[in-house]
Amino acid sequence: MNFFSYVRQEEPLGLGHAVLCAKHAVGGKPFALLLGDDIFDDAIPALNALIQAHEATGKSVVGVQRVPF
Repeated sequence: MNFFSYVRQEEPLGLGHAVLCAKHAVGGKPFALLLGDDIFDDAIPALNALIQAHEATGKSVVGVQRVPF
C-alpha cells in the first residue's frame, strides 16, 4: 500500500537529519525524500522514474537535474 506522509524537521540540520527525523514514519520500508522547493515538469514524472529505477535495481536512487547558473 502506498501512502503519503510528511514529517517536519524542527531546525535545518541537513538532509541526513531530515531522514533521521522521519525514521519512525518510514521504518525499514523504501521511501522517497522530496524537497518542497524542487519542481520537476517532464513527460515521465520524476518520482515514477525513481521508483521504477529502485524496483529494477533494489538500490538507493538519487534524482538530479541540470539548473542554469
